[in-house]
Amino acid sequence: MHLDVRSANIRRGEGRINALLDWSNALLGDATLAFGRLTGYARYPENQLDPEALRAGYTPL
Repeated sequence: MHLDVRSANIRRGEGRINALLDWSNALLGDATLAFGRLTGYARYPENQLDPEALRAGYTPL
């Protein structure tokens, strides 16, 4: 899990995320934790993360 997906660590091109930088907070863990962090960062408009698209990307196994 990256755990620090915010604007400063995202590189975009043509409206899509191309890269995630700064993996210093990365660790192995449950996808639920990663999803929680992503939705938290999605609350801030400057991160340009779409909460609905994030939810659509996580499907239960």
